[in-house]
Amino acid sequence: MHDIWIKELSLIDPNNGCAFFEAGQDIGGHRNRPRANPLRIMAYDVAFRVPVIGDRLENLDLLLGDFCPSQPPDQLLGLPREHRATDDFDPSGRARLKHHPLCLPGHLQRSLDPMVTKVNDPVLRHRAPREERASHDTVTRQRPSRDLPRLRLREFAPAGETNTYRVFVPATIGNVGPGFDVLGLAIDGLGDEVSVELIDGGQIVIREVSGRDAEVIPTDPAANSASIAAKAMLQGAGRANQGLAICIHRALPACGGLGASAASAVGGAVATALALGLSDEPLAMMEAALAGESAVAGHHLDNIAPALFGGLTLVRSVEDRDIVAIPTPTTWWAATVTPNTRIRTRDARAVLPATSPESAWVAQMAQTAALVAAFALADEQLVARALIDHYAEPRRKHLIPHFDAAQRSALEAGALGASISGAGPTVFALAPDEATARACESAMADAFRGEISGRHSGPIAQRGVRPTL
Repeated sequence: MHDIWIKELSLIDPNNGCAFFEAGQDIGGHRNRPRANPLRIMAYDVAFRVPVIGDRLENLDLLLGDFCPSQPPDQLLGLPREHRATDDFDPSGRARLKHHPLCLPGHLQRSLDPMVTKVNDPVLRHRAPREERASHDTVTRQRPSRDLPRLRLREFAPAGETNTYRVFVPATIGNVGPGFDVLGLAIDGLGDEVSVELIDGGQIVIREVSGRDAEVIPTDPAANSASIAAKAMLQGAGRANQGLAICIHRALPACGGLGASAASAVGGAVATALALGLSDEPLAMMEAALAGESAVAGHHLDNIAPALFGGLTLVRSVEDRDIVAIPTPTTWWAATVTPNTRIRTRDARAVLPATSPESAWVAQMAQTAALVAAFALADEQLVARALIDHYAEPRRKHLIPHFDAAQRSALEAGALGASISGAGPTVFALAPDEATARACESAMADAFRGEISGRHSGPIAQRGVRPTL
């Protein structure tokens, strides 16, 4: 007998349809079912396990009373949830489970019955207890995806008759005020384009860099985040000897605080993944993009995550590659103004203290949590109270001439909040609508006394990187 740990459950009732349950919900009395054998999914993640007899997973329909409450394992693996379907009902009124082979011990992976993958019920995330996982040498030790947000890459064909794959990557605002290295926000209408062409010869070359600040972007493949990420993608796919020619067309400023290095890294990773037919591998793309970003800007995901997935993202853990997508109001816009100066990320980090007093990080944590809640609740008043950075902004603003005046002007023009975008020098303002965003953009540009290199207003991007023709 083998135990498989369950996090989510769908009950299929021929009379009442299909209901979906998650952590913390008591389903023992669902639809007036008797509570003799109550089943509770505990809030801390997992609270019951299912016995599987033998080496084949054929008996997947288990009666409600078959579940055995137990304590969760110390460490869990994760998989993304797939689409839910509620139109296929089990006439027996049983709880139906769908198993994913990546979560199971090696000997069970090999014995998966093909019928299992045809079940249309919601995907249930299964875990073997840690001691059982450790006992099987055949299990691949692979970093879990931790339920990554969905990466929406449509079916893509090469442009024309060439073997070229091209993607657009939106601008991103790192930190979003108090969320240092944790929060990132994608902005629509501004971004870079990266194309990759499969070539013979086994070498990666930067064929062209055009557009904004192209003259300062390295064309050495060992120093460009796009080519570094592309190489990491090839190596991860076992195609290290594949040659690539990369072209980059830029609209984002170099060292400007709008995620330019992350955009190149994400573009190189995703375009290469598309060329290799790996459009459904968000974790691999993120790993490759992080390799490129780490080489030129630092080991962080706060720009990579929104560039990949769009919207507002929260990086729960860089090491675990754990990204949480936060719901964002579709009506909110952001305005950005970039002054005539450049700030390297590493230089901006050098002015920050290595440690902070307890009161400071408690306040910063509260502001970050409140800002996440404000986005999820579309609470404009809470944004105004939460989008205040007590950590990086006071120490970096001296690097940005006229910052105080620009921030004050944005707030007077109706901004919900304003702060430094990433490491700077770009200043951003979050606005409740387009008209307010454009007013904030003009007000900030005037505050910089015309000494700016770029300005933009756009809605929050509801998706991240996307293929282009």
